[in-house]
Amino acid sequence: MAKEAFVDQVEEWLEFADKPRQQFIDDGKHAHYLFSNLLERWVPGTEESLDTDGHPASVENMIQSLLLDAVSLLLKNYPMFRVKPVKASDFDLIDEINKHVLSIWKDSQAQRHLQLSQLGALISGMSILEIYPEWNAFDEMDIKINLVPQTDIWFNPKEVDVDKCWVIRRTWHTMAELERSWGASAINTALSGETMMVDRALFPEWWSAQDNLYPLYTIWVPPQEYHSGILGKSARDEAPFGRKIELLGRHELRDVPNPYAMINQDKFIGHRTHPYVIHECNRVVDEYGYSGFYDVQGLVNSLESTQWELNELSRILMQMSRRVASPPMIVAEGSLIDPTAQISYTAGKGIQFDPNVSPQPPTAVPLPVDTQMATYLHGFRTQMMREQSGIREMMTGAGGGMGTSHTPVGTITTAQEASFTRMWTVVSALDRTIEAIGKRFLGLMQEFIPPGRFNYLSDSGDQWHGEWQESHIGMEFRLEVVSGMSTPLRDMDRVQTASQLYQSIAPVIQLGALPQNIPSLQLAKAFLMTINEPAAFEFLNLVNTLLEQAQAGAQQQQQQYNPMDQGMEQGMGVDNTMQQVTDQLEPSLETNTIEEV
Repeated sequence: MAKEAFVDQVEEWLEFADKPRQQFIDDGKHAHYLFSNLLERWVPGTEESLDTDGHPASVENMIQSLLLDAVSLLLKNYPMFRVKPVKASDFDLIDEINKHVLSIWKDSQAQRHLQLSQLGALISGMSILEIYPEWNAFDEMDIKINLVPQTDIWFNPKEVDVDKCWVIRRTWHTMAELERSWGASAINTALSGETMMVDRALFPEWWSAQDNLYPLYTIWVPPQEYHSGILGKSARDEAPFGRKIELLGRHELRDVPNPYAMINQDKFIGHRTHPYVIHECNRVVDEYGYSGFYDVQGLVNSLESTQWELNELSRILMQMSRRVASPPMIVAEGSLIDPTAQISYTAGKGIQFDPNVSPQPPTAVPLPVDTQMATYLHGFRTQMMREQSGIREMMTGAGGGMGTSHTPVGTITTAQEASFTRMWTVVSALDRTIEAIGKRFLGLMQEFIPPGRFNYLSDSGDQWHGEWQESHIGMEFRLEVVSGMSTPLRDMDRVQTASQLYQSIAPVIQLGALPQNIPSLQLAKAFLMTINEPAAFEFLNLVNTLLEQAQAGAQQQQQQYNPMDQGMEQGMGVDNTMQQVTDQLEPSLETNTIEEV
C-alpha cells in the first residue's frame, strides 16, 4: 500500500480543488450550450426554452460564427517561434534546430490540436493540452499532443504559474489494459478490499470503478511540496524537478523522479516539468484583487444577453416580413371564402367576398410605420456583439476597403491597432501557450531522440532535411514566440515591412563583402536585430553571411601584410648592424693611415 500520509494528502488536494474547479466546469458547460445550441428562445442564464407562441423561432447564432472567425484569424498560418541560444557557442546551431522543431511540430499535427485548444479556450475560458512521447513499431520516439478532458484533471487552485502546480490526472482503463501494463498480480493487490477501505461518503467516485472502467491517478508533485512531511529531504536530492506517482485505488503502482528531467553527461536534459500546457483566454480577478488557477473567462457567457436580444429582434423582423407578405384584413363574418383552401397568394389571384354582406371590399390592417427602428436595433445589437467579442468587421474583411496604395503607413497601423485592440489579451495568451508547447517539444527531443535521426520538411517552398546531432542535445536554449497570430491586416503589414526592409538594406548588400564595408554591415545587422520582425530574419541571415565573409577577408589581408612587415624589419636590422661595424672600424682605419704616412 502506498504511504498512507501521501494518499490522504492526495484526497485533500482533490477536495481543495474540487469547488473552484466544479464552478469552472459548470460555467464551461453553459458556454458550450450557448455555442452549439440553436438558441431558439430561452431564459437568459438558464437552458430553459420559452413558448414560441405559434411563431417560428428566428435564430442568428452570432456567438458561434464570431468564435470560429476568431480561431481562423489567430491561427490562419503556422505560429512563428524561434529557439534562442543561452551560450554564444551555440549560435551556429540555431537555424538547424529551429527547422528540426518545426519538422516535429508538423509531424505531430500540433497545429490542428492548437486550433481545437483555441476554440475551447474561447468557449470556456481555458483548455488543457498534454504533450508526451510515444514509441512506434520501429522504436522511434514520436511526440504526441492531445486535449485533456477538464473533468479528469485537477490543479492547485491557488497557483497561477502552471509549472509550479501540483497536478492530478485521472485516466480510465479496463481491467485488461491495466493487467497488460502492470501485471495481474499488481492490479489484484491494488483492487483488493484492503486497499479500498475508504469513507465512501466523502470520496464516492474518486477511487471506484464506473462502467467497468477503473480510475488510474497520476500525481505530479513539484519540489516545493516536499516540505509537507510526506516526502523528505532525500526526495529533493533524488528528484530536484519533482516526482511522478501513480495510484490505483489507494495503492501505489509507481513512484519515480520526473521522467522528463534526466541526466546526460552530468547535465539535466528535458523540459523538467509536467506534460500539461494551459491555454487560457482571459484571466480575471475577484473583488479582492485575487486571481487563482480557475479564475478565467471565455468570450461566450458575456455575449449571452446580447444574443438573446438579437434573437428577439430577429423574431420581430420575421413577423413584420410575414405581415407584409400576408397582410391581415378586417372582414365581416362570412364575407370571404377561406383563401388558403382554394387560392394562393401568387400574382393574379383574387380573394372573393360576398357583396350582400359587405358592399365594400375589406381592407388590410395598416402595417407598423416604425419598422426602421427594429432594423436599426438589430444592426446595433450585431455590432455590439462584435465589439464585446473583439472580432470587428475590419478584421474579417467585411468593413469595407482600408484604403488605396497611397494610404499612409500610419493610417494602416492605426486601423490595425483599433480593429484588434480587445483581442490582444487573447493573442498574448496564445503566445504563452505556443512557448510552453515549444519548450516541451524541444525538451522531449533532446531527451529521447538519438543522434542520427533525419527530420525533413517543406517550408516556404524549400525542401530541407537534416540530421539530429549530439550538439543539439547539449544545447541550452530558450524559446521565443515572435508571431502567434496572422490576420489580413497583419499580412498587409508584413508585406509592407518586407518592402521597406528591401529598400533600406539593398544598398548595403550591393556594397559586397569587402573588408571596408564591415561598419555598414554591422550597422545593418544592428538595425535588423533591433526591430525583431519575422520579415527581417532572411535579411539578417544574408547580412550575417556577408559580414562573416568580410571579416574573413580582413583577417586574410592582415595575414598577408604581416610577412612583408617582418621582412622590412629584418632588412632594417641588417642595415643597422652594418652601420655599427663601420662605425667601429673607422677609427682604426684612420690610425693606420696616419702611421703609414
